[in-house]
Amino acid sequence: MRSRLTKRYILYFLIHFSFSYGQNVVQNVDWYINEENEMIIAYTLNPKMTDDVYKISVSITSDGGKTWFSPKSIEGDLGKQKGYGNKQITWDIFSDEDELEGDVNIKVEAVVYLPPTLIGLGISTGLPGIFNYNMILGYNKINIEYSSDLFLTNECRQLSIGYGYRDRISYNIIIGAIKFIGEETYPTLYALNNNVYEYWGLSIKKDIQIPYNKRKIPISMEMGLINGDEEFYEWIWQGYIQISKVIKIRF
Repeated sequence: MRSRLTKRYILYFLIHFSFSYGQNVVQNVDWYINEENEMIIAYTLNPKMTDDVYKISVSITSDGGKTWFSPKSIEGDLGKQKGYGNKQITWDIFSDEDELEGDVNIKVEAVVYLPPTLIGLGISTGLPGIFNYNMILGYNKINIEYSSDLFLTNECRQLSIGYGYRDRISYNIIIGAIKFIGEETYPTLYALNNNVYEYWGLSIKKDIQIPYNKRKIPISMEMGLINGDEEFYEWIWQGYIQISKVIKIRF
C-alpha cells in the first residue's frame, strides 16, 4: 500500500516500521500524525548504565529504506539524553517537506556520548595486592591504569594499558610485581634470592551494576590470565581477578 501526505491531505494510511538501535537502549519506538500535521515519535530510553549519556538521532525514509534523511524541523528528546523513561520527539513535517510519499520508516538511534579525556581514582581488591589504590588516565579508547598496594605492605604494583572505553569494556595488557615479605613465611623464595613475583598478562575489564537496596551500584570487574617468574608457578598461567570502585571524570 502506498499513501500520500500533502499540506491539504492528512495521511491516515501510512504503513510504518520502527527500528530500535543501540543494543536495545532505544525501545518501543512508535509514531503518529497529530491534528497539526506533525509527526510525534515516541520511544523508551533504557540505558545500560545508570549514568550513561546518549546522543539520540532520528532518520526517516519514504522509499522502504533505500535512502534516509535527517529531519531539520525537529524538537524534543533528542541530542544528549540520559535516564530511563518514555521520550517524545516532534517533527514539523511541512517545514521540511512539501509532501511525503511512500512507505515511511522511522529509525531512532542511540550512541553513547563520552567526552574524550578520562581521569579516575579509586580502590580495588585482587592483584596486585589485597587492597589497592587505582589511578586511571585515558583519551578516547586508549587508557593507562596504575595500581599499587593501598597500605604499602607488600610493595605491590601493576600497570595496565588498555584499548576500549574504560567506562564500558576494555582489553588490556598488564605487567606487575608482587613482593612477598617474610623469610619465615616464604623460606623457599628467600633461599632463591627471589621474593618478587614479576608477571604479565591479558585481561578484560567491564563495568557492571550490582543491585542493592533498590539501587544499582556501578563497579568494575576485571578478569584475565597472568604468567611470570618460573620459581613461583613454573610458567603455568594463573587466573587473574580485580574488583574495583573508581570515581571517573570525563571532559
